[in-house]
Amino acid sequence: MSNGSTLKKLNDSVPLLSVDDAALYLNIPKSTIYMLCKRRIIPCVKIGKHWRCSKDTLDKWIAEQSQKPCTD
Repeated sequence: MSNGSTLKKLNDSVPLLSVDDAALYLNIPKSTIYMLCKRRIIPCVKIGKHWRCSKDTLDKWIAEQSQKPCTD
């Protein structure tokens, strides 16, 4: 298996979203994604200087948040 095929297979099984992709996916500003990542409010990982979020983990987090009662 070539290196490109391995990378594609990894990306297909565990998609990691960049801040830009996560902002588009959640329909919120990039600055909000950065703030949520820095405060560890959303599940994410910092790889070097770059924040990454797993789409599956974000989906689970959103489902958990929607089940919590509003405190506002």
